[in-house]
Amino acid sequence: MYRLKKKDLIFTFLFVGVSGINFFMIRPLWNIYLIVLLIYIIIISLKIKYKFLVYYTAFISIIFIGQIIKFKYLPVITYGGEYTKIFLAFFIVWVLGKNLSIYYVKVIYFFSIVSLIFYFSIILFPNFENYFVTEICPFFEIPNLEEQPPHIIIYKFINPSEVNFVHSRNSGPFWEAGAFAGFLVLAIVFNCIQKNSLFKNKEGIVFILALLTTMSTAGYIAFFVFAISWIYYREKSIMKLFFLPLALIVAFLIYNRLEFLDTKVESQIANIDKEDYSSQKRSRFVSALVDLDDIVKNPILGKGKHEVTRFEGYYKDEILTHRNNSFTGYAQKFGIIAWFVYFYFALLSFKKMIKYYNKPAYLAYIAFFVLCIISFSQDFLYKPFFYIFLFLHLIYFNSYGTTNKYYNSNVQQKADTFNSSGTDLKSI
Repeated sequence: MYRLKKKDLIFTFLFVGVSGINFFMIRPLWNIYLIVLLIYIIIISLKIKYKFLVYYTAFISIIFIGQIIKFKYLPVITYGGEYTKIFLAFFIVWVLGKNLSIYYVKVIYFFSIVSLIFYFSIILFPNFENYFVTEICPFFEIPNLEEQPPHIIIYKFINPSEVNFVHSRNSGPFWEAGAFAGFLVLAIVFNCIQKNSLFKNKEGIVFILALLTTMSTAGYIAFFVFAISWIYYREKSIMKLFFLPLALIVAFLIYNRLEFLDTKVESQIANIDKEDYSSQKRSRFVSALVDLDDIVKNPILGKGKHEVTRFEGYYKDEILTHRNNSFTGYAQKFGIIAWFVYFYFALLSFKKMIKYYNKPAYLAYIAFFVLCIISFSQDFLYKPFFYIFLFLHLIYFNSYGTTNKYYNSNVQQKADTFNSSGTDLKSI
């Protein structure tokens, strides 16, 4: 019987860490963490079959070479970081196999529990946060590096001078509440697929409660889309006729009752200057419009990852260079061909996962749509963890014991042993 290993949990924790936890993202330490993690995981992966990795690396290298020729600029560190994230995601997927999603759920569950303890403690006892910010957080600061928000690695504090239930948002250990919401929604998707339940397990309940405390518009929308699709799949045929209209009515009422939802969305749309949005503050919608302008001008190669080429002429302007929409930003950076390749393999990965767990095929499209929603509001697609969607399709096969020409069968057998042993995932 294959058991979850602490080493693999630590791998997953660090992988999520370099994808969103402030302590691990402080430069230049972020680069060091990535390289060390990559070297170690390569060492334990000497029998890997590289074929698909070689194909994708060759493809993205052609894009990079084209950008270098077009813009006459070679950002070595930037491209090196991109290759590092690609390799790291591939090796993580290879080493952990199908159990990667299981470890991910466990890690986010841990973060959720910790965040809820701190979140409600701060609401009930405001001095609790002040004590941590002034007395405890300084021990976790790394001197002589970029400005760091108060944190204790596994939780980041927000607005230490003004905390109340209406405005305080739970960001967990991530850079902001919207980022935490994105990681939570993915955990909910993986957890439902694994355990065949949205509400009837402790992880699902904790994830939903944590998501509510993020006050994230995109997080709520993504969760609602997945939840109604999941409940629709689970309900009997007669109930399905009544469920969808009822769900839409409930969604409309919630949207209008929760002030921060409708106000935020409507204000961002209303504030777009249709004549000249290029100089406006970058909301997710303005970011999309500006990205689309750049995509039309640079459809094949994009504008590159480095700020010098990506924000040519204004790369030192912190307001104009802030773009938090990675759904369109990915095409703006790498071109529409690379954008299509990423989302093609992301959809394929969800299809393979859904089929492996014997769920209805349409749920793969819902899970894929959830990824699109959360990437529209955050720069998720540039984070190492989200590169796994390029490679997950390599490890989910139609049945236990099936081989794959790109993937080492030893990891397949290890994962299948775990799944076929009859272990109840609810007990993990």
